[in-house]
Amino acid sequence: MTISATRLQAFRAAIQEAASATARDLHRSGAFPWDLRVSRAAQCHLGEFPAKAVFCDEEMMASVLVSHRGRILGTSVISLEPRHALELIRSVEIEGDPLDVFRSTGARLVQGILERLGAGGGPPLECGVPGLEEDSLVATVLGTHAPRDTMVVSLEIDFVSARRTFPAYLYLLLDSKILESTLGSL
Repeated sequence: MTISATRLQAFRAAIQEAASATARDLHRSGAFPWDLRVSRAAQCHLGEFPAKAVFCDEEMMASVLVSHRGRILGTSVISLEPRHALELIRSVEIEGDPLDVFRSTGARLVQGILERLGAGGGPPLECGVPGLEEDSLVATVLGTHAPRDTMVVSLEIDFVSARRTFPAYLYLLLDSKILESTLGSL
C-alpha cells in the first residue's frame, strides 16, 4: 500500500492536530513547556527504511518504544538526539530518575497522539510498558522485528518554545490494513 500525496498530507494534518492537542493537554498539567509542530512526513515499507523515511542519521539516539493495541495496533518509536532528550527531561520539571522521566514523557506523547488519531471508534487504545533504547534509529526501528512489509509513517516533530526549537522523530509501524483503516476514519 502506498499513501497518495493527498492522503499523506491529510494524515500529516491529523497528526499535527493530535500533536498540538497532546501538547496543550500536557501543558495544562504544568509540566510541559513545548508546542509540537510536524515539519516533515513520509511513508514507506519497513524494507525501504531508512531510504524513503524522514530520518536523522545521528549514530546515537535516545528513543522510547511503545507497543499499542486496540484501534491502532502496532509499535511507535519517538527519538531525540541525546542532547535534546536531556533538554526535554530538564524542561518538564518532573521529579525522579531522568531515564524514567524521559520514558514516561515519550510514552505520554505517543499515547496522546495515537488516542486522538484513533478517536473514530473501535476498541480503546491500550499501550504497553514503554521501552528505552539508546542506539541508531536504524538499529532501534529494525530491532522491533516487525515484518518487512510493515508500513512506516515517519515524521519530524519540532518541540517549540519561545526560546528554543529542536526536532524529534516519530515512527508509527503499522500493518497496512490498520493504516488504511486509520486513514479512512480521518
